[in-house]
Amino acid sequence: MIKRVDLNKSMQGRWIGLGQDRAIVMDLLWLARKQPMFPVERWVDVSPLAALRNQMAPKISWAVLFTRAYGIVSRQIPELRQCYGGWLRPAAYQTDSVVVMMSVSRQVDGQERLFFARFLDPDVKSLAALQSDLEWYTREDVGRAFRQQVTFARMPWIWRRPILWWRHRVALRKRAYRMGTGGISVLAREGVLNRLHPTPLTSSLNYGPVDASGRSWVTLQCDHRLIDGMLAAQALNAIANCLNNEVLRELHSLLPGRRAA
Repeated sequence: MIKRVDLNKSMQGRWIGLGQDRAIVMDLLWLARKQPMFPVERWVDVSPLAALRNQMAPKISWAVLFTRAYGIVSRQIPELRQCYGGWLRPAAYQTDSVVVMMSVSRQVDGQERLFFARFLDPDVKSLAALQSDLEWYTREDVGRAFRQQVTFARMPWIWRRPILWWRHRVALRKRAYRMGTGGISVLAREGVLNRLHPTPLTSSLNYGPVDASGRSWVTLQCDHRLIDGMLAAQALNAIANCLNNEVLRELHSLLPGRRAA
């Protein structure tokens, strides 16, 4: 029988404040709390890409390959470049640019912190340029690579939330640059699939690890206020086709140069 004094001792602990290290994530959850997202999913055969990657040193990241395909399809399907907003009445704004925000985990003071890397016009930039951008975001000092996010996280939440709401719902002309037209959040490197992650964006892409047969389970989340299931399925199929056509050809074109290097 457990004595009361032993039980009280086992319940002792300490309070841990959630400061700026969790501010970005909590703000994202606050924005996404009423977002009517739905997923479409399918297996995608990426074995041709995997075979080419195995011949390269250094390799182009899977995140970059998917970002490139996501950007190209976002250019082709305008609904992926729209955002829902409005103040007095619902409205949608369609931007001319493609901006993909990728979640990046970095070590800060011995703790994992989540940041968001901005990739401008991934439909135009080359794979090599996108890879260079990703490496900069993952290696550069956090205070420089994510300066605006670090500064914003230091503000009191009572100031941050109204600013975020205004940027998300009213200032739609600048929302694409500040928040992105779409997002990518993946944990495939850890061998898992984070299928339904919260997002305040119109769409978000994630993929799982590539299995032994060269297939990856890919999920595209979409805002049902702007995108219906048929269009979401077509977008996901277009991303799969783009990976095995445009992206594959571009990756193949890099192979001779990298061998020579």
